[in-house]
Amino acid sequence: MKKLEIFFNALEEREKYTLFVGVIFTVLFIGIYVTIQNFENVKNLERKLEKEIKNYNELINLAGIYASKKGILHKKEFLNLAEIDNIAKISQVKDKIQSIKPINYHGKDMFEITLEKISPSQLQEFINNLKKRKINIYFISVDNIRQDNNLKVRMTVGI
Repeated sequence: MKKLEIFFNALEEREKYTLFVGVIFTVLFIGIYVTIQNFENVKNLERKLEKEIKNYNELINLAGIYASKKGILHKKEFLNLAEIDNIAKISQVKDKIQSIKPINYHGKDMFEITLEKISPSQLQEFINNLKKRKINIYFISVDNIRQDNNLKVRMTVGI
């Protein structure tokens, strides 16, 4: 470092100025070169990204066409109170229903049905009618407090 300082002090004013301008031009040239390379890399990455997005959209379209031709995509069915009420009428247990509450059970929208004073045969018919409509029973609790044929039933149903 000391030798560099001695060398720099030995230069005349004009030589110092020329050296300073040369160093600035060299730094600017290197800076511009690096910046241009970075811009080219960014442009290449943008082109690759656009290509990948185009490929992804094409893949989504093809998957949709495939699924529609194979019948994989089907209309999502929802269970509603009217359908439960209709099944209860068919099973002749509508008057036994104490409450029907919409709930979220394991991330699915379902209904909790509470039945009171229902006989085992009526319960069996109600469950069979639910199964015929492809309604799943996820939880069922049966209590016989009075030790007679009148049951208290709580169940969670959904599609």
